[in-house]
Amino acid sequence: MKKIITLVLISLFAQYSSFAQAPAVLWQQSYGGSLNDDGRSVDFTSEGGYIMAGSTSSSDGNVFINHGGTDFWVVKTNSFGNLQWETSLGGTSDDSAYSINHTNDGGYIVSGWTKSNDGDVSGNNGNKDWWIVKLNTGGVIQW
Repeated sequence: MKKIITLVLISLFAQYSSFAQAPAVLWQQSYGGSLNDDGRSVDFTSEGGYIMAGSTSSSDGNVFINHGGTDFWVVKTNSFGNLQWETSLGGTSDDSAYSINHTNDGGYIVSGWTKSNDGDVSGNNGNKDWWIVKLNTGGVIQW
């Protein structure tokens, strides 16, 4: 009896799964430059677009500037993935963002780690520290 039920379930699964189709891709986009660029976090914006964070070693392509090593890299797009602005944050050592979320005031909170103690970073306690950055709606550091 168990064999019959198993065969019936497998048959039903095979029948219905063969009708399933992959979802349509609405859009896709690559962001970055000629060196290593790594996306880690995505959130929706209040305008219906996307805000993304990760790290970049590039200073070309979509990346305007690199402070040295890897930097936090924040990218804002519209709902179709078209780049609206990007910003690199950090200092001359390695910095890497792991999380981004929109805030109630329309800005963004970005967190990750830093080895820098210059550029945008101050108060590093040694080696790799946790770093939190508050950005306004245009990607400018508030604190």
